Amino acid sequence: VFLLSFGILCSPSQGGNRDYAGDAFLKADSVPHVYDDSQIVSTYGTGKTSRSNDGICTRTYSDKQKRWVSFSGDCDLSPKERTVDEIMVGRIPVPKSGYQYRGNLTGIKLLGVSLGDTRQKAMMAAKGRYGMKVTIEHLHGQRVEQIFFLYSEEDTNLYYRFLVSSGKVVAFAMGVTE
Repeated sequence: VFLLSFGILCSPSQGGNRDYAGDAFLKADSVPHVYDDSQIVSTYGTGKTSRSNDGICTRTYSDKQKRWVSFSGDCDLSPKERTVDEIMVGRIPVPKSGYQYRGNLTGIKLLGVSLGDTRQKAMMAAKGRYGMKVTIEHLHGQRVEQIFFLYSEEDTNLYYRFLVSSGKVVAFAMGVTE
């Protein structure tokens, strides 16, 4: 099975530094393109790294406004071959990463939905999308409602997630499936 990696076609940000999260969410409906783990590390450093029980490696970076971004991929691949399969932006408390995100997390939206927007606004953005389902998940130890859906019923492999707590969007993500 060919593993498609996640990213979005976009032009580099000013000064030669890429804002991978900002660019990706800005072009949320574009054709997926490969970002690899080495691009993230060379731009932002190693980040706070973690490995889940199901073999997913995540690098997390935070900004001064207590927002964070994480880039996740398959740990079974070597760092040179590891691709970014999901980018998530959130405001739910996480342990301080110690790694400053040098992009701009202010104003990032997913399909018109911002952090802090209502559950209703997230549901409206997901309404009519293919494969939409609502489940209960855990994010950084907090119970959240997940609104999951695919970009379209065409086989784009692109999915979206809104994570909601107390009626407000606390995180959102875009990624690809195998």
